[in-house]
Amino acid sequence: MKDLVSAIESIQMDHEESRLTPAICVNQSDDYVMILNKNSDNYLSNRVVFSHETHDLKAEDLYEVAESFFGDKVYGWYTDKVKDHHLINFLTDRGWIVEDEYDGRYFKVNNQEFEISANIVEVQAGSPQVKDLVNITTHIWYTIDETKIESAIKAYNDYLSSSDRRGGYVLYYLDDKAVGYGTYRFSSCGRYMYLAGTGVLEAYRNRGIYKSILNYRLNKAIHRGADYVLTQARLGHSSPILEKCGFDKAGEFVFLVPYMDK
Repeated sequence: MKDLVSAIESIQMDHEESRLTPAICVNQSDDYVMILNKNSDNYLSNRVVFSHETHDLKAEDLYEVAESFFGDKVYGWYTDKVKDHHLINFLTDRGWIVEDEYDGRYFKVNNQEFEISANIVEVQAGSPQVKDLVNITTHIWYTIDETKIESAIKAYNDYLSSSDRRGGYVLYYLDDKAVGYGTYRFSSCGRYMYLAGTGVLEAYRNRGIYKSILNYRLNKAIHRGADYVLTQARLGHSSPILEKCGFDKAGEFVFLVPYMDK
């Protein structure tokens, strides 16, 4: 179980080098990864991940490193809810709040394939689906400034064309409109498939679209010979859905952001 929790933590840090565009800066050690996207002011894009306290780096020292690295950029903080309680207390004492909570979820891959929908399309580099992908993720998560749509399209195309790519994106279409999306990425060791994001437009939820996108990726994990499919699933959102789909729990995580009086 401990190995699975560590593997789930790695979802936030086990990326291909091709994902590191000139706009993205990374500060990484054995204890943390800090990711800064110069083109984004969103704390989902600018974040600290895999950052549990160690005997070598105390919470206050880690916080100083983060503050220096991000400068005037707002950033968020992913951390383990159980083993990092000292760090969580340190941040909340300084006005940070828990924005989201996640269950670590895992699925043991077997040879049983799942039924998939003909409405699902795998996004290809240079295709019109890349713009659809950018538009739907912008609409659902508000992670991309609409004035930077073209640069986001280029970033997706560059990744999809890269030689070291281990992941991909799928879209679910109804009446030629993209209404749902899903991402996947295989670990550098090949044992795991990471589910790093899924979303369905609000007007199209509760129609089985989420499960169809999930089944497509589970089949892909089977074909690639992965042992497990892993994700960090939001409490009250994807976590109960995945539990119904046979995903077991391993670990609890939180995402903290600085309190801002709006």
